[in-house]
Amino acid sequence: MALSIPVFAMRFNFTLISAFSFASAVLADRSLEHRSESSQLNIVEKRTNATLDSRDVMYENWAGATVNQTVPTFVTVTGTFEVPQILGPAGSGVGIWVGMDIGSVQPECALFSAGVMYQMYAPSFGPSYKAVAQWLPDLEPQEFTDIKVSPGDLITVTVTVASDQTTGNATVENQVTAQTLEFHNQVALCQLSAGWIVSKVGVSTLANFDVVSFRQPLALGDHQNFFRPTGDVIFEIENVTATYADENVVAIWHYV
Repeated sequence: MALSIPVFAMRFNFTLISAFSFASAVLADRSLEHRSESSQLNIVEKRTNATLDSRDVMYENWAGATVNQTVPTFVTVTGTFEVPQILGPAGSGVGIWVGMDIGSVQPECALFSAGVMYQMYAPSFGPSYKAVAQWLPDLEPQEFTDIKVSPGDLITVTVTVASDQTTGNATVENQVTAQTLEFHNQVALCQLSAGWIVSKVGVSTLANFDVVSFRQPLALGDHQNFFRPTGDVIFEIENVTATYADENVVAIWHYV
């Protein structure tokens, strides 16, 4: 069951993390946005360097980067991205996700993620952009009804899980409005991976986009230790995407 609550009304019934330490880390990361132009991310250069290496894993339906551990570790995952202009024929779609247990090798693990989902229905209806969260395999995507999404919007996504591994919340903020969905009594997460990805939507064709760039990709562990995607696994949709990841960004290009 997923419950929607305004962000100002959030109350946690479980002990998760030191809010101050996590907020401090995020604010420190956001200081990147105020550095000089010479130190800004050069996405064109990153794309040139987004070549396959031994960390790359090919998937049919999704691409991005994960941080992985062998024991339950992650309690919070966050990232910020600009919604790209997305195009595609009727029936195409793409999801842009920040989540937990994405890419886990344990088949019993649930998957908890939130982000933006794009779908193109019949051309006469135009595209649909929605902010959603999902806790698979139990629930279909649940919509953040207070969040309106358009190309160019800067979206911040945070997912957090409680110590029982079956309860958590997802927050999406579009720099104007924030909304949180709470989840209870779900299939247990394993808390083994944190991820920043794009994916096909169901069985649809992957819609066309230029680049999805996650800024400040950050995960928090159960001992208030921080993790970033540098040096971890990169996922590709073969012949469709290229991915680059370092401590400041996860960038996925669609080059078909």
